[in-house]
Amino acid sequence: MSLQAIRLPIILAVLVIGAAALLIIQSHLHQTDQVALQSELEDLTNQKEALQQESERLSLLVAERENRLAQQGHQQNDMTEVVSELRDRLQDLNDEYRALLQTFEANQQRLNNANERLQELMNADRERDQHATQLAILTAQVNELEVENTGLRSTLTDYRNLAQNAHITLQTERTQRQQLELALQQEQQALTHLQSQLEGLGSEQDSLIEQLADGSTVIKLPERILFEPGSATLNSQAQSVLAEIATAIESFPQYTIAVQGHSDSIPVVASARLFPSNWELSSARASAAVRILVDLGIEPTRLKATGFADTRPLVEEVDDASRRENRRIEVVLEPPLEVRELDAPLSPTGS
Repeated sequence: MSLQAIRLPIILAVLVIGAAALLIIQSHLHQTDQVALQSELEDLTNQKEALQQESERLSLLVAERENRLAQQGHQQNDMTEVVSELRDRLQDLNDEYRALLQTFEANQQRLNNANERLQELMNADRERDQHATQLAILTAQVNELEVENTGLRSTLTDYRNLAQNAHITLQTERTQRQQLELALQQEQQALTHLQSQLEGLGSEQDSLIEQLADGSTVIKLPERILFEPGSATLNSQAQSVLAEIATAIESFPQYTIAVQGHSDSIPVVASARLFPSNWELSSARASAAVRILVDLGIEPTRLKATGFADTRPLVEEVDDASRRENRRIEVVLEPPLEVRELDAPLSPTGS
């Protein structure tokens, strides 16, 4: 609808309103005071003028709107072209978007695949790190075990050497023990033979040979077998008795021979003036026996003579018989240490 078509009805409306107003005025002139009517007429005239001004203003506004509509028509044509171009551009952008979207989806898929591969590699790296850590731990343990094994091999070698040495030592000790046992058997035989030789010398024969707990052997020779009372001179049978003892001693090559003199508690006869006391008498008797043994071939370095007087009696002295039993020479065969260590020394008398 054009502005001219809009403007004509408005003008007609204004004229109709003015005519109606005049009719109303004329109608009221007859009914009201002319002055009042005149006043109203003036008012209506003023209103008419105002309406005319408004009509002119509206006409100008309509003309302005028509111009603007004409301009907008041209602009609408331009906008239609722009919209068409924009639609074409939008279509191109949509096509580009779809292409980019496909590329994005493809890249996203590749990224997902890469992430999965990366995760697998990371897991593999973690496993590799764990394996490396375990390998390092195992390597350290292996190194420790190798060091320990080296020490154990060295210790084993030492123990093997010790075992070999112990075996050699054991064999040596067994050999030595066998030799000692053989020597003890020989000693036993010698003592048994000596015992048999001394059996006919007197009533004391049952106690002439005794073996002690430390392995020592004591040969007890009563005074009457070797000496006269109060004398340190050997009698006629002393030589043969000491010869038997020397023969027995040859079976004890490693033993020390201690010859001990013992007396009773009765002091020696002072008038003889040979021995001031029993000490000198017992020592002289022991020395006399030692000299004979040396003459019979016993090594002097193995012999020693000692006098004990009456300090070590065998029995309590109550009569001549008990005093006679205390007057004696003892030949003590003292064994070396290895013989002392044997558990069960042999005893010729079973005592």
